[in-house]
Amino acid sequence: MQTKGTFRGCLALLVGLLWIVTLLAACGPTGGEAESSATETERGPRTQPGTEMGLYAPTQHDLYDGKFIISGDRIYQVGTLNDESPWDHMGNDASNLRPVGGTAEIDVNEIQNTGSFRAELELPEGKYVIDLEEIKEFSPCQDGGIAALLVGLLWIVTLLAACGPTGGEAESSATETERGPRTQPGTEMGLYAPTQHDLYDGKFIISGDRIYQVGTLNDESPWDHMGNDASNLRPVGGTAEIDVNEIQNTGSFRAELELPEGKYVIDLEEIKEFSPCQDGGIAAFLFEHGDSGCGDGNWPKSLLYVAGWGLGSATLNDEPLYENYEIHFMVTQGMRARDLVANYPLEGKRSEAGAVNPALQQLDFYIRSPEQNDANHPNREVFDHFFAMEVTWK
Repeated sequence: MQTKGTFRGCLALLVGLLWIVTLLAACGPTGGEAESSATETERGPRTQPGTEMGLYAPTQHDLYDGKFIISGDRIYQVGTLNDESPWDHMGNDASNLRPVGGTAEIDVNEIQNTGSFRAELELPEGKYVIDLEEIKEFSPCQDGGIAALLVGLLWIVTLLAACGPTGGEAESSATETERGPRTQPGTEMGLYAPTQHDLYDGKFIISGDRIYQVGTLNDESPWDHMGNDASNLRPVGGTAEIDVNEIQNTGSFRAELELPEGKYVIDLEEIKEFSPCQDGGIAAFLFEHGDSGCGDGNWPKSLLYVAGWGLGSATLNDEPLYENYEIHFMVTQGMRARDLVANYPLEGKRSEAGAVNPALQQLDFYIRSPEQNDANHPNREVFDHFFAMEVTWK
């Protein structure tokens, strides 16, 4: 074993199974945080002292549409509706939490400061509904009431990653910044790396649903299994499950899919790094692909929230199909648009940010043969490629 050195609301509801995040910005005075020695960096919504990573702001991405559609479930209430004062409705010690039924739904446009938030909950007292009826900013850092990397009263956050040779990304004018897993030229935001957080445990448990396959299992060569124009995609049933520890480089990735050909299962059996930026085989919060300096150029540069590499197998209808093939999974920013098209390469980009939409997340994964075939794209004899457009953090 190699060792490397869910949504929270201000409504007294703790919600799991969303995009889990660390808020990048403090919009107010310090409260129990350590004093910074880096006084030269101003504290604000997108700048904080001592950050070790750079992040492209949403508006640096040409494909950013500002639209966030997010569901929260496995909800807890802090306290009850009828607690007598004095009460504690922060519940940091978890002593006064109770699970409640229902969901919380966000559908907003951060650019336009429009949209909705609605929670329909089943409490012991009965059906309880919260509706956000007026979007309103109470502080300049709330950016009109809907802000990205934070949304309304539920501060929602997108994180970052990157790595790979050039592939359609803009050339950098900021040559002084080295391209690597956690540094990229031209970023406008700072981000604390995972290991800068005392509470970081390295554990990622994530599910992918609404899965599409690029091509089929039986396509005749030459074929295109990147499918950027979305012309050869097909929806498939099933889920993809990630349960890994990034610090320890341990865990599992398994996709159980229902294809027209039958039951198809991918299993990651050996976690293995093929490049130093893969950090032992499981890596978190890194830049990969495009012109990031890590990974290949078949995908645009993106922040990877978590990614894994290694060797494994696939079965079809419980019979061995592939053995000791290369497997890669990655939870990324939106490499595909809502219509499933990947606008990559993107000509005339305005900045160094990759051709992704940071208002979206997806889980991309493949299993490929060691044997190459230059007639195919990518150039492998076998390249079974899938992506999930709904990503759930647990």
